[in-house]
Amino acid sequence: MSHPRQLGKIGRWVVKISSLKFLVRHIRGTQNVVADALSRMFEPSEVEETVEASCNLTTTNFPLAFHDLMKLQREDPELSEIRNRIRRGEKVVNYLLRNEVLYWRARRSRKLQLVIPTVAREMIFSYFHDSPLGGHLDACKTLNKIRQHFAWHGMNREIRAKVRACHTCLVSKLAQSTRWGFLSSSVAERPMQ
Repeated sequence: MSHPRQLGKIGRWVVKISSLKFLVRHIRGTQNVVADALSRMFEPSEVEETVEASCNLTTTNFPLAFHDLMKLQREDPELSEIRNRIRRGEKVVNYLLRNEVLYWRARRSRKLQLVIPTVAREMIFSYFHDSPLGGHLDACKTLNKIRQHFAWHGMNREIRAKVRACHTCLVSKLAQSTRWGFLSSSVAERPMQ
């Protein structure tokens, strides 16, 4: 309380609430279960239950989710070329064709990720970022959620650019790089200053 300028954000809070009577008490996160429950991401089993409950949302907002992925992969020029090279017996690094569906296997992971054609990428991004289940998370969290199941060439760059350009995120989230003013008020030297 004696040096609010040295405390940064906490110091700004101290200045704002210094006129109020308050008591600061720490509550452990395990005991404070209701504080931020709505801002936390669900576990995969809870997400699946929520997805089943919101089937109407999925059919209206994500119509490509019910198309045949194999057909969409065949129609994509980039992916059809990779599929043809694998069928000819050529070694294509990290790509794998199983049951006529193209998968990607990362070097350090044993898990297969479904390769998404160009026409379905916007739908995948919208589901994991814009939808109520996505929650407009930052680029790293959105990328990690998508990366659990899907992959495509240039995915990192594309998702980061889309998150940076998201209108809802730009309007509702504070800029992290703005400079704050001084914590003390200036003394007026004349009337109406």
